[in-house]
Amino acid sequence: MRAFAVWLSLALLGLLPGMAAETTAPVATPPAATTPATAVKKPFTGTTRAEAELGKHTSEEIEKEVKLVKDEKAIAHLNDIAATIAPFTQRPDVVYSCKILDTGELNAESIPGGTIYVTKGLLDAVESDHELAGVLAHEIAHNSLHHAQKLMEHERNASMVQVASMLAMIYMNRDENVPAADLLTMSELVKEALVNGYTIELEAQADANGVDYLAQTKKYDPVGLYSVILGFEQIELHHPEMQMGYLKTHPYSDERRKALEKKLADMHIPINLWNVVNFRASVILPKKNDTGYVLRLGDVNCFTFEAGNDGQDAATRAAAAAASINHRLQAAYIQQYDVGADQHDDLLNITFRGVPVLTLTKADATAANLKLDTLGAYVVANIKTALWHEHVKRA
Repeated sequence: MRAFAVWLSLALLGLLPGMAAETTAPVATPPAATTPATAVKKPFTGTTRAEAELGKHTSEEIEKEVKLVKDEKAIAHLNDIAATIAPFTQRPDVVYSCKILDTGELNAESIPGGTIYVTKGLLDAVESDHELAGVLAHEIAHNSLHHAQKLMEHERNASMVQVASMLAMIYMNRDENVPAADLLTMSELVKEALVNGYTIELEAQADANGVDYLAQTKKYDPVGLYSVILGFEQIELHHPEMQMGYLKTHPYSDERRKALEKKLADMHIPINLWNVVNFRASVILPKKNDTGYVLRLGDVNCFTFEAGNDGQDAATRAAAAAASINHRLQAAYIQQYDVGADQHDDLLNITFRGVPVLTLTKADATAANLKLDTLGAYVVANIKTALWHEHVKRA
């Protein structure tokens, strides 16, 4: 593995024979000649031969250690999302190929050449294509911004600092019996601190650029990336890692969340988690001997539409209510205090920020053996409970 790491560093820096990155500079012309405007080459934004070779060898190393999941449908879906994002990046001509690692860890990584690895655990954890696109946009940004090469160049410079620091420590301890292994460990910590600090900067850049890409697609909500980082933050809160700060290779998720909040605010993009997570209203069909259609929000049953009320079809009313609720959830980040009731004679509207999403009738109240206003309060309480449960899940 050490030999491979050295080879990796040299390859990224273009020092291996036959692996120099292609150049796009035009051939020099005699002073008297002029180059037609049509002959000016566009900057090369595809995958270089060096990157392709490096990516091939890196993939071989990764796949020696972790099995791949052979799910052609899921892989095609990942590739489609990546292909949608790529044209809006600094390197629009790179063709990305996604692979799924058979591990429950929540992780994704991109390597030079356009290969993106996503773990099965992460695929199971994301709740929408918006979140999945957020993950891929972040990884594509690493490749688009040449982060692997920058990191290896920085590590090479850090190695020089390591040698100097080790010599300095040996000099300072020349009169004490300090084991050489301890000195080497200390110098490694110096190197790791420098490298990891730079990695934090790269991660922040990938987050910011990923949001830009997603916004330009007009298909994927940039809040999807924010939601993923928010999820990582909750994991860190409930399963804190006992690790020294200067050894971490990523900024803590709360730092990333705050940075994304500022980024989204600067772009005038509202943060509406309901549009990017799996929190929806649905209809539970009647079981045997039942006649009612249950309106469910998240994990809470909110109201049952009984067949025959006012001669209306219960299934149609339930489906319409679920669609109306979901439409409002996607349009605005509805909170508990946004839910209300507005009664007019024999009709009572359940509202989200004053907009009706469900109408209850006197017949509904009679079927429930309640007064209409009491039934309305009951439904409002159920919807608020559903919202509360969802917030607790993400807190």
